[in-house]
Parts: sequence; C-alpha cells; structure tokens
Amino acid sequence: MLALVKLLPESMRLKVLFRLGLSTIPMMRYVRPKLVEYTPDRMVVRIDVSRRSKNGFNSLFLGALAAGGDCVAGAFPMKFMYETGHRTIPLVKSASSEYYKRVSTYALFTCTQGKELYGVCNEVVASGERRDITVHVTVTAPAEFGDEPVARISQVMSIKNLSAR
Repeated sequence: MLALVKLLPESMRLKVLFRLGLSTIPMMRYVRPKLVEYTPDRMVVRIDVSRRSKNGFNSLFLGALAAGGDCVAGAFPMKFMYETGHRTIPLVKSASSEYYKRVSTYALFTCTQGKELYGVCNEVVASGERRDITVHVTVTAPAEFGDEPVARISQVMSIKNLSAR
C-alpha cells in the first residue's frame, strides 16, 4: 500500500496519508477532521460542529477539541514514519488545555512545530532512546472570532522508535 502511495504526486500523497492515519484511530474517524494546510513547519486541521462533534449546547464537544489537538500534533511524527519507514510512535503522555470561548461553527487546530518534531524524530532514530517534547496547539474559530484563540492545548508527546527492536 505504501509503495503505491509513494507513486502519487505530493499534494495527493499527503491527503492519502492523512486519511490512512485517521483510519487507524476510531475517534478521529468519527469526528472527521479535514486537512486544511500543510507545510513542513505548520499544519492546520478543521473540525466542523456537527451531530458527531457537538454537545448539548450546540458547540464543539470537549472530546472533539481534544481529538483535534491530538490529530494535528501527531500528524508530523506519523508523516515522518511513512516517509522514512522508521516506526516512530508518538504517544501523548500528558495534556493540558485552556478553553476561552464556545465554538458553534467550526474550529481550526494549528501546530507550528513541524520542523522541531521532525528533528526529535531524527534524534530518536539516531539514538534509539525515547524523547519527550511539549507540543502546543492553538485553536481558532475564524467564522466567529477571527484570529483570536478560542483554546490552547499543550501535550507532552513521548516519541519512541520501534524499528530498532
């Protein structure tokens, strides 16, 4: 499967890898995040408020906010894994979040630590030891609040290379 993915153009390859990653995690598949933007340093994912992701007050459910933060933070190590063939597994060790405003349309989850995460993945492959990194995710709701953050999520992600076993 991955050999076929490598034959695709870069823009299509990223979307296929993103969908492949979502297919392995049922919660991600359920809230249906969409890849909005990707650069080597920045990734933006969108989650709409829908029947699947809203709470009783018609705003984005806390679990959907946590899933979006996990999705955008874990996408860089997963992409590294698919590109290099090394099984670098990102696990969330701890998470903290601050919620400022209710989101009733859609939310954009932004992580700007792509190069830093790739660097940690390379270090993990070279050393064979587990590394922890704090990943910051900013959540905005441009339709309602413009560029003002509606939430901030910080996760301590533990990355380990399973290929070295």
